Amino acid sequence: MQIQGTTYPIADYLQMLERGEVSVNRDYQRSPGIWPVSARSFLVETVLRNFPVPKLSLHQKTDPVSLRPFKELVDGQQRTFALKDFYDGKFRLSVRLEEERLHGKFFNDLNDDDKRQFLNYGLSLDLLVGADDAEVREVFRRMNTFTVPLNYEEQRHANFDGPFKWFIRGLANEYAEPFVDAGVFKERGLLRMADAKLFTELSHAYFKGITTTNAKHLDSVYKDHDIDFDEEGDLGGRLRSALDLLLSWASVRNGPLLTRTHVFYSLILATMHAQSPLSSIVPQVDPIEGVLDPTTASGNLEILASALSISEEDEPITADKFAEFIKASTDKTNVREQRLTRTRWLYWALMGALD
Repeated sequence: MQIQGTTYPIADYLQMLERGEVSVNRDYQRSPGIWPVSARSFLVETVLRNFPVPKLSLHQKTDPVSLRPFKELVDGQQRTFALKDFYDGKFRLSVRLEEERLHGKFFNDLNDDDKRQFLNYGLSLDLLVGADDAEVREVFRRMNTFTVPLNYEEQRHANFDGPFKWFIRGLANEYAEPFVDAGVFKERGLLRMADAKLFTELSHAYFKGITTTNAKHLDSVYKDHDIDFDEEGDLGGRLRSALDLLLSWASVRNGPLLTRTHVFYSLILATMHAQSPLSSIVPQVDPIEGVLDPTTASGNLEILASALSISEEDEPITADKFAEFIKASTDKTNVREQRLTRTRWLYWALMGALD
């Protein structure tokens, strides 16, 4: 068996399908139609933006009668038929794509540059040459052995494809670089969708209040808003307003209020509540009359950040006025009571009521 890497322009690959030179091996592939339009659109947008698409794998075989070579598609059916169906005009691109010029477009609606990009895009393929069926199966067993299992957040984004999923993905893209610059996440965390998990946790609190959450709770946010997501405008506006304010303050950037994700979760909620009371947490965090003053707020947050930094140096904190906040930031950090305590202290700081 030999594995030969090669590249075909999409135009050539689609012609090979049309001529029957490539067929689908149903023993390896799921039935067609699994991908929804939004996922298919995302693949097409990936091609049009010239980003990499995962390799397809084909088993090159020889017809025993005609001795003519042919290829069986053993990995990449969904990608193949998404590209083919788009070219054949069977679906229009989703209006949730990042590139607005592509919204609602069929292939024939694309401008000439985009059509050329689509047809000339090089699909990377692995040809399994001289392999028998047992060897092909072993190839995929070994590939799956070395595949990193999906974490819960990656599973959610694989299992759901409604407006809430794309809302979370949009926020993650929008704040990826600002988060890295401010020390919230490292690149590895972004690759494993830690930022998407944070946004999902915040969304759960927006809907349900501050609680202890688990994978089932976070799944429910996606499930409940997989078809209709009427709150998208309000939630998105609140999150962006809070994040833009917090990330603009040099006093908190790269400090423990941001670098500890569980504290940052509470800080974002507290800021959203300070800018305009959140009905879901009003019973948990009593609103204070007045408005958020940025100078006072950032100064108070710096005080709390310093208290956390001192605690990291193992100095006594039992008599410290911020002991409750520090304990809630270091012990059982993602349970309801600690989350509530942190959010209250951070809210008081933002509203100038730290004393």
